[in-house]
Amino acid sequence: MLPLPLPPGTTLAAFAETVLPEAHALRVPPSVPREPLTVVLSLAGGSSGPSRVYTFAIRGAELIVTRGEASARDVWIHADGAVADHFVADWGSGGSLAPRWPLSTAGGAAPSLLTDPRILRRIQMVSGRVEVALSDFSMGRAALTLASGAAAKKPIEAGNADATIELTMKTFDQVLAGELRPDEAIADGRFALTGKKMIALQYAFAVGPFFQPK
Repeated sequence: MLPLPLPPGTTLAAFAETVLPEAHALRVPPSVPREPLTVVLSLAGGSSGPSRVYTFAIRGAELIVTRGEASARDVWIHADGAVADHFVADWGSGGSLAPRWPLSTAGGAAPSLLTDPRILRRIQMVSGRVEVALSDFSMGRAALTLASGAAAKKPIEAGNADATIELTMKTFDQVLAGELRPDEAIADGRFALTGKKMIALQYAFAVGPFFQPK
């Protein structure tokens, strides 16, 4: 079962502006504190043409999306827009690129979306920039850069990371299937790691509650 099923034909804009806010409201319990969090997603080009930027203002179970970049943010993510479009199209067609571990109950004790403040707060506590890359993706090397803490206040750009985590599609599929946690993959060397290992491990442990191995 996909943690976030997408209707066929869903575009990335529809995913960001409609599907994700609705899923967030359903899956984040009302009891989660409403202290504000701001996340910026920057996509360089893609099938929709020019670069796209979305700001997600999160207060507990509420997620409001606007187009454009917030000047103050707690976390930012930068990725290639064409790769992001490909992932969304694959999810909508029931492909192989979406998480497949058991879905927790809506509004349950375990976070089931990365937009859940219980996950974002953990990420926010890490001060650094990490690049995560698929080395043998069908479209070529596909990388995502994430910054949080003090690093999130710096300009949004690809690369220039404190740590780079690189994995193959085979290992990525194990993660998606709930067979491998990111911290386990770093510890046993299935993720190729360059740069500051401690930063990479901090991010891996921060997102740990999102992963529900079988």
